[in-house]
Amino acid sequence: TGLIIDNTVFNKNSAHKGGAIATKYVGASNTAKSNADLIITNSSFINNRAEDTKVQNGGFADNYLYNNNHDGGAVYGAFNKFNALNSNFIDNQAVNDGGALYVQSPDALIDLCNIVGNRAGSTGGALFISNNFLITRTVITNNSARYGGALSYDSYYYYGHVQNNLNIYNSTIADNMALISGGAMQSKNLYIDADR
Repeated sequence: TGLIIDNTVFNKNSAHKGGAIATKYVGASNTAKSNADLIITNSSFINNRAEDTKVQNGGFADNYLYNNNHDGGAVYGAFNKFNALNSNFIDNQAVNDGGALYVQSPDALIDLCNIVGNRAGSTGGALFISNNFLITRTVITNNSARYGGALSYDSYYYYGHVQNNLNIYNSTIADNMALISGGAMQSKNLYIDADR
């Protein structure tokens, strides 16, 4: 199953998880995997929000199961394959984690993207990512969170060995801010290969 998004703008959308796009999330160490692919090319995600979408004074709030884990300002979920190519993620926000992206994938590529001005209330101002990610020729600037101003990355250990990789090549990660730790990056269970 796959979703291809090309030459599309997502602007000012909001949801409990994944302000613009969401699917299930299985987690870095979960053995269940998603069979969904998400391919994003030549597109923009601007001012999307993962936030409380309850309506006060009646409306649909009466039947709404409230949960405060508002993750993935633009995109939320687990994907078999995730590509973001020549796209922009600008001024998205999550109340909790992953201001722009909250994504787990064993085969992920972010290439030629601008990821600018995103915010998360907790972790991963722009990106909250796990498993195998390759980031190339991408600008990640002016993002903020409490932990991991630009990004938060997680893998998992199996018999004492990290099972996944985050590789960053020919990219710029600058002017990001964390209120507590990891101005550029927060990581857990990490093997990283960074090259200019």
